[in-house]
Amino acid sequence: MLFPSEESDRLLANLKSGKPSLCAYVFSHPNMVEVAGIAGMDCFMADMMFTAHDWDNINNLVRAARGTGISPMIRVQAFPWADGTDRRTVSDAARALALGATAVTVSVGS
Repeated sequence: MLFPSEESDRLLANLKSGKPSLCAYVFSHPNMVEVAGIAGMDCFMADMMFTAHDWDNINNLVRAARGTGISPMIRVQAFPWADGTDRRTVSDAARALALGATAVTVSVGS
């Protein structure tokens, strides 16, 4: 599923209808994504900036999310305190979306 729709995605459906979403913060294993989905969470967030997630793990988390009906949200690495533009952030965001993330978050400087 390259582009989720509000019919198949809890987070998008809630955003469209103006309802709040309950999200879980997932540190590691796809089983935790499944538990969050079964428990009624609408989405989960995996943080690639300050945790040990790699792309293989993110792929497994997204697959678990889609199998359970919970929306995946990925925070990609960024370095807002560094000078210049971190061009990797754009490609990482595109990669997260290509893997099936509903949303991507990025830390930006002032």
